[in-house]
Order: sequence, then C-alpha cells, then structure tokens
Amino acid sequence: MGNWPFSETELAGIFAEELRRRLPAGWSVRRARSQPRGLSQPDFVYDIGPANGPTGRLAVEVRKRLYPRDVVSQRLLWRALDPETPVVVVTDYISPRTRQVLEEAELDFADATGTLRLRLNEPLVVIDVQGSGQPPRQALERRELRSLRTPAAGRGVRALCDFRPPYGVRELASRAGLAPATVSRLFDFLDREALLERDSPRSPVTAVDWAGLVRRWTQDYHFETSNRIGRFIEPRTLPALFERLRGYERRYAVTGSFAASRWATVAPSRLATIFVADAERAGKELKLTPTEAGINVLLAEPFDRVVFERTQRIDGVTYASPSQAAADLLTGSGRAPQEAEALLTWMGKNERAWRS
Repeated sequence: MGNWPFSETELAGIFAEELRRRLPAGWSVRRARSQPRGLSQPDFVYDIGPANGPTGRLAVEVRKRLYPRDVVSQRLLWRALDPETPVVVVTDYISPRTRQVLEEAELDFADATGTLRLRLNEPLVVIDVQGSGQPPRQALERRELRSLRTPAAGRGVRALCDFRPPYGVRELASRAGLAPATVSRLFDFLDREALLERDSPRSPVTAVDWAGLVRRWTQDYHFETSNRIGRFIEPRTLPALFERLRGYERRYAVTGSFAASRWATVAPSRLATIFVADAERAGKELKLTPTEAGINVLLAEPFDRVVFERTQRIDGVTYASPSQAAADLLTGSGRAPQEAEALLTWMGKNERAWRS
C-alpha cells in the first residue's frame, strides 16, 4: 500500500478507492459538496450510489492511529455527527481488539490493509472484508508493547485478573513478581486497549475489565502452542488419576475442563489437562502411557510458573486459578470454548470467590 504512515487525506483516498473496488460496476464514490447537519463536522463526506439510482451519504472520520481507547472516548461524538448518516472510521491499521470495540459501538470502519466494514440502507450496501491483518512497519517500530505473547505479559495479565484494584505500577509489580518497567508498559498497552481504567498515565489502576482481558490475552496466548504439551492415556479411569493426584507431592495444577467443572459444569469431562514442571517425569510417576491416539490426559510444561500461583485445592486436588482455566479453554477445540463461557459467567457472578 505504499510507504507508511499515510496522511489523513491519503487514508481517505485509500478508503474511497477500496470502496470503489468493492462496489458493482457503474457505481460512483465522490466527495460530497455539502456537509451533514450534525453537532460537528466529519473529516470527509462521500456520496455513493449507482449511475441512475438513489445516492447514499457517508461521514468519514480519519485517525492516523486508532486504539480501542480512542473508540470508547469518541464513539458518542462520532455517532452524533448526523443520526441519518453512517459514520466510517478510517485508520492505518485496525487490530482485532479495535475491531471488536468498533463493532460494539456500531461503527463502520476501514484501514489501509484492505479491511472494510460498511452497512448502508439506501442504497443497500453490505461489505465486510478482512485486510491483510499485518500492521504497518511504523506501527511495529513504535516503542510500545504490541502483544501479550511473552511470559512476562502473561504473568501480568494473570495478576491484573486475580487482584482487585486499585494498585499502581510498583504495587502490582511486587505482587506479580515483575519489573516495574514491564508493568508500566503493560498498563500503557491495556489502557490503549480500553481494558483498564485510570485517571492519568501516572495514576493507579482503578478498574480492570478482567473478562475482556482474558479474551484479549488469548489472541496471543494459546494453550497448545504457548506451553510444551505431552500426550498420554490413563489406561484405567480418569477418577483413578485424580486419586493419585491427591497424594502427588510434586507441583501441579489441573486446568481446562476438569478445573472449570469445579465451578461451572457444561458436560462431563473426558480430557484431563494438568500443568506440571516436567511432563515426561510426571507421566511416569502418575502411571500414564505416552500416546498419540486415544489421548485422555495432557501434561503441560507451562509458559511461566504463574500457572502454579493462586491455585485452589479442592477435595485434595490442586486446580489452576479460574482466570488461567478460562484462558486455556478459550483456546481449546470442541466444546472447550463453551466451557470457557460458562466459567466466565460464573466468575462474573462470584468474583469474591476467586479474586483477592
């Protein structure tokens, strides 16, 4: 798409060209001669429609950068531009989280990677295409946290979920076992993602959208790729495995379906998922058989020791924190995401039972 970054005028032009490419032959996309009569004026206005048919109008707001926080703070203003004129927010790159917030705000959007979402009633236009998904080089070069893929980020996410605010950088860093600089960058990132609240960049965090944070984490964290997985079969029954776990002296934490079922049951669990320090050793000590078929036990060497922190011991078995179990299930297959949703619902209704 050329050199980055683009000017606002260039971004508007890229949007117009992409829209022309997606519309039927004979349709026009042209700058409007008059502005809509709203509370404020949009950056650009376009009229679109077929050669001999009704014309629709779009109000275009351009931002060189767009974070979820910007959508949250600007959505009411954008929607007030003109009640009868759809608003399209155009920027250089729209991340999955930003797209989610734009959709929740019922705003259409486009970016310079080819992403375009537009709904127009008159004339009827419905477009929803995903661009390349690759952020521009300048975005990658910005000196800011861009993902939650690292173990340190995962440790910080778990702390933000498990500990109730308020807390500042140094307090959470101490509780999470992280460097203050790491926590500061994490706060900045999650502030831009509209997942926490604070009065200013130097103020303590006063609120955390922990459910949204778990979901955002799983865009970068995945149980089977972020952890080293050993696959086994318990040749007897899974209750026999759990009986052995009650007397197992090494560090472990049951996650996934069996953990979720302690708080919110969807269906009987058939796969035991357990964090251990050494999968091969634990498999031998727990009398499991390595296999690639008929798997009913996964032993995971974790991305970070945080999976063994803030666990819950129930009926003699140690279970991972609900926040960890929810993330592991959200990235699973089959019914795992449904189990995650049931667990997240329970967590929302019983926050004091798992969040300190």
